[in-house]
Parts: sequence; C-alpha cells; structure tokens
Amino acid sequence: MTLFALILALLLEQLRPLQQRSSVDDWLCRLCARAVEMYDDHSFANGRVAWLLVIGAGSGAVWLIHFLLDAVHPLLAFVFSAAVLYLLLGFRRDEVMFTDIQRALADDDADAAAQRLHDWDGGKHAGAPVGQLARVTVEHALLRAHRGIYGVLFWFVILPGPVGVVMYRLARQFGHACAARPDAAESAFGGFAARAWEVLDAVPARLTAVAFAVIGHFEDAVLCWRTQAALWPERSAGIVLAAGGGALGLRLGMPLRSGDTVIDRPELGLGAAADVDQMPRVARMIWRVLVVYVLVVALLTIAGWVGQ
Repeated sequence: MTLFALILALLLEQLRPLQQRSSVDDWLCRLCARAVEMYDDHSFANGRVAWLLVIGAGSGAVWLIHFLLDAVHPLLAFVFSAAVLYLLLGFRRDEVMFTDIQRALADDDADAAAQRLHDWDGGKHAGAPVGQLARVTVEHALLRAHRGIYGVLFWFVILPGPVGVVMYRLARQFGHACAARPDAAESAFGGFAARAWEVLDAVPARLTAVAFAVIGHFEDAVLCWRTQAALWPERSAGIVLAAGGGALGLRLGMPLRSGDTVIDRPELGLGAAADVDQMPRVARMIWRVLVVYVLVVALLTIAGWVGQ
C-alpha cells in the first residue's frame, strides 16, 4: 500500500497542486510557534519537554487515526495515508516557485526574482546581484527538495502510515520556530530540537547525498561531501548542499551581500558559480532523484511480495 499511496500523492500533486503556503503549512507553523511561546524559559530541559509533547502528540494522533481507519477497512487507511502525504509534500509548489525565479532572472528582472525568492524562503534579497540570487535559489531548491520530498518519503516508508511524514515535518517546523525567536542565540531552549532534527535527518540527508552523487558527478559529490559538509552550520544541510554542488559541478555557499552587510559563509561544491544558465540542470537532477526514490520503493515492495 505504501507504494500506491506514494504514487497517488505524487499524481495529485501534479494534477491539483496546493497553493504555495497551504492551510496545513500555516497550521503547523502556528502550532509550533505557540508551543515555543508557551514553554520557552531558555532552558534545555523545557525545550525537550515541549518537543516531545508537540512531536509526540502530533505523531501519536496520526498513528491512532490510521490504526482506527485500518481496523474499519484497509482502504480507508490507504486513502488517509495518501491524503496526508499529498498535503505535506512540497514538490509541485516548490517547482513552480523555482521556475518563476528562473524566468525572472532570465528576463533580467532581478527585482521580481528577489521578491519571488523572498516569498519562497522568507529572506531579504532586495538589491542582491543576479549571481547571488541564482546561487541562493539553487541552494534553497536543493534543501527544499530534500526536506520537502526525499526526507518525507524516507520516513513515510520507514514508519507505518503517515506517522513518519508528520513526525519529520513537525520536527523541522518546531526547530525553525525555536530558531526564529529573537533571543534564540542566548537561549538553550532550542538545543534539544536542533539535536533531534540532526538525528532524524541524519540518514535521509546521507541518502539524498548518495542519490545526488549517483545522478551527477559521483567523485566530485563524494569529495565535497567529505571535505566541506562539516563547515556548514547545520550538518545535514551541509551534506545535502556540498554533495549537490559537487554532483552538479557548481559552487554554492560563499558570502552573501545584503545591503551594506556581508554574511560570511563557507564555499560548497566546486566548478563554476551557480547562475541562471545552470538552473535547468538543477531542476532535472531533482526530478531524477525523485524517480530513483520511487523506483527503490517499488523494488522494495516487489521484493516484499516475492518474499511472501
């Protein structure tokens, strides 16, 4: 049933894509922000309690619904799994945003590209040079593909029904809510959420890096992964970006200029600097990795049938 729920959700995403920020995304955002606001006392212990309450309650509720529906009829549980996956996948929405930015950059409309990129990642990009806009767009596309597609699919396969999907998305949103607090740098509250996210994303990030390497330049991807990933503040993101840059033969990371401020960042990947001409290659690699994931799930499903 997992394979068919996955295929159905992907088909629905292509035929009936949700708006860029769906009501489900807004609800998850509000839930996590509210929990952080209620429990944040700057202590690591309270951060652990809040994380366990939010992620545990959300995942447990989804498991209970799936269990009850399965007890009534397996088809109901199948529909529920496909619906949750459809609502929480971000593939088609991100594809549209990436294409809009690419077109704006190709038309030399940096202002429109900066606005669309802001709508997508929430960052401040007004006045940024075209090369920087293209580079940040590529980085965000790779991370969104991992966190919104590949990581979600991994946990969808590993845990029963849509439990893994909800757990993974809630964990990411809760960590983001902790980091968004004005005093996050001085607070230990988000420490447990950050550690938990690294644990949950450790295997999916490495599988994504392997998939990038297989689809792109294998040796360069592995080299960048081994030598550059640890330089990035968030380890799992560093693995995805370093391997993605190496696989594509593009340089990512590097300092960002925002007005009179320069944000220092390490260089990831190798080769030419990412620009608008390279963006179609990024989209193709994301699609190919998705096909690989679906094929692997299909092979595992067939192997399970044969084993029975």
